[in-house]
Amino acid sequence: MYDLSKSKNYLTFLISIFSLVVIGITLVSTLFPALIISNFGIHSNNLQIFEIGNNALIVLLCNVIIITFGILYYKNKLPIQLQIFISKIIGKQISRKLTIIIICIILLPYVIFTTPELFIDEALQAPDYEIFLDAKEIFPFGKTTFTEATEQNDRYVRMILLISSLEIFQNVKIIPFLGSIALLITTYFLTKEITKNRLAGIISLLVLIQSYTFLKYDSFAMYENFWVLFYVLSLYLIFKNFYTSSISYALSIFTKAFTAIFLPLSIVFIFYSNLKTKTKVVFVISYGVMFAIIITIWTLDASVYDNILRFDLSQLLVGLTKTSYQIRFDLLFLVSILPLTFALIIKAKNGFHIASSILFLITGSIFAGAIVEMLSEHFVILPYRFVPTIVFFAVGVGVLFNHKKDEKL
Repeated sequence: MYDLSKSKNYLTFLISIFSLVVIGITLVSTLFPALIISNFGIHSNNLQIFEIGNNALIVLLCNVIIITFGILYYKNKLPIQLQIFISKIIGKQISRKLTIIIICIILLPYVIFTTPELFIDEALQAPDYEIFLDAKEIFPFGKTTFTEATEQNDRYVRMILLISSLEIFQNVKIIPFLGSIALLITTYFLTKEITKNRLAGIISLLVLIQSYTFLKYDSFAMYENFWVLFYVLSLYLIFKNFYTSSISYALSIFTKAFTAIFLPLSIVFIFYSNLKTKTKVVFVISYGVMFAIIITIWTLDASVYDNILRFDLSQLLVGLTKTSYQIRFDLLFLVSILPLTFALIIKAKNGFHIASSILFLITGSIFAGAIVEMLSEHFVILPYRFVPTIVFFAVGVGVLFNHKKDEKL
């Protein structure tokens, strides 16, 4: 008879090793930015391989403090009152009414302080805006030899939403900003669904809303969060047994093809869910059908993606080293990602198996950027591509607040 528990344990082991390698490379690049890239980068002769990074000391110190504190808590070596207080907070439940009030208190100042950004000229912020305007003139069926404009028009959902924002509100930023708000709320609901704890959802919301990377691009039209929103929503819909999950994922891909690389992340997420085996199979089949349809559409539309692919294995490692630089302002992430990795591994080992899939979402989304660097010179890793990583990191922090520590999902 097929032993599902044994398979989960084996996969958890593989995810743990993979995650430690990815996070290890990221942190090594934070401590010594040139150590790895000097052997593969184009400027290797001009780099000091052991030059200390700007964030090295604070990242190293905070990692030591957090890991030490975590070990003391896990071993019940903290002062009794502090141990009890933390345990109560981790398992605390709050009412739906209080949750709504807290979320409003969080979102209201965010909306108020972000609204002025909607009136900044997008053309002054993002050079890609001119490309969008060129693409808009020929969308949806026009043709051009301008590769960048063609690539923009291959993002059908994104173009529809941006054009709608421009024509309905006379402001290209309005709908993208609404998408960022929706992403915050969806992150709350996903975490709450995983943990069965509203406080955990609020924690994840707070972690996301404090992120420099999220706040930097939340009102940009050219670096919108639609693709992240649709992908995170597809994960949430899995819990609701809605087969529209694959549709939401398709919308994400048609917003930004980058999320096509996330397919293994979704499959693992489905595998660790508490769905019945037959339901999981149906989900996987629906995803397969969805991908077949997408590839067919790209083929019929003569998509630009076939023309910009190449393979350079050395760029895979170089891409991973860029992570620490691109999210260097997200200090909370850098100082706590290693402790969080250990914590999620421990939770998975203790029976909360879905913690493994959250860890894979975090590190897999980092690795996806490196894959893009390996496969194409047209796309490069930019900070906004790490918004999904920050979202999954926020969910991971929230998972530490699951209501039942021994809950098996």
